[in-house]
Amino acid sequence: MDKLKILKKHVKGALFWGSFEAIAFRALLLTHQLMLFWTVDKAFYGLQGTVFASIFLMVNLLNGSLCSALTSIFTKMNASKKNFNYVLKYYVATQTAILFFGTLLIGFLLQYFSLSLALKELITPFWIFSLAFFIASEGTKKNLRAILHLAFKNKVTAQVEVAFVTVYICIIWLLYFIGLKFSLPLLIFPFLFLSFGVNLFLLSQLFAYYATLSDSSCEKERILQKDFLINRTFLYINEIGRSFFSSNFLLPFFAYSSGFVQAGLASCINELTYSMSFFVQKVFGPSGAALFANTKNLCFKTKQAAFSYINQKCLYVIGSLIVLFILNTPQLFLLRFGSQSVHT
Repeated sequence: MDKLKILKKHVKGALFWGSFEAIAFRALLLTHQLMLFWTVDKAFYGLQGTVFASIFLMVNLLNGSLCSALTSIFTKMNASKKNFNYVLKYYVATQTAILFFGTLLIGFLLQYFSLSLALKELITPFWIFSLAFFIASEGTKKNLRAILHLAFKNKVTAQVEVAFVTVYICIIWLLYFIGLKFSLPLLIFPFLFLSFGVNLFLLSQLFAYYATLSDSSCEKERILQKDFLINRTFLYINEIGRSFFSSNFLLPFFAYSSGFVQAGLASCINELTYSMSFFVQKVFGPSGAALFANTKNLCFKTKQAAFSYINQKCLYVIGSLIVLFILNTPQLFLLRFGSQSVHT
């Protein structure tokens, strides 16, 4: 139980920094999106929303659920420098290559499909390579963050993520206020360069953590590979199913069927309604995964206590959100029916 007490202390810190990241990141991004919605043409807003949604859909599909599968092998990965290095080299680095070359392949295949004129402008060698670097960078960042979360380095990831979105928004709007018009290059390339910078910082943090691991080798790489492949297969099947019901898929589909203006309205509504689920996912996803990964080799009673602990914390938050919704339901009805009475 002493081990569980230590883990609970780590989880409390992870929950705090996860909450900080979720609130700050979402508030900054939502402010940026609302300002952008009221500043640019609605068709362009729909176009940029479609492009970013497509990019992050590609990240999820081409990443093959690596970030989630790492949870099942973290204790073995964490056992020695040799195992840690093996996972970084053969899983994370290999996945970066898959993300890059997979995007190139899909990009060149899209040249044979009928797309809108605005999207056809992105199906050029320059844009295909640029988006390949973008998707590879974001996928790599997702995997590096997952490892740091499992090591309870949530403070580092939260601070760098909030700094990333803050600097990005400042750059975008500074360039706009000095006279540049909003365009896809203006929105995409600062994001890409900052993403590379974040990856370099995350790698430096991983190397610092790597230096604290044992030099001895007590696990064989083939055991890591076996556990990894089994879990990853099932996780990826689940990821594919979820992706087709996510906004990253539905928004491009909506843009294709209804046009960019309607897609822009859908994108803005999604930004407003996604905040609650984003908070729960950001706070309890990484923290819960880290807790379960670090209790994998402990006794059943300790695992049960760990599950009860994180489940209780999660239920408190969900219960609070439900109460908040119920308390505001009368105001929502008044807003809805009051507006109808005004028009009648």
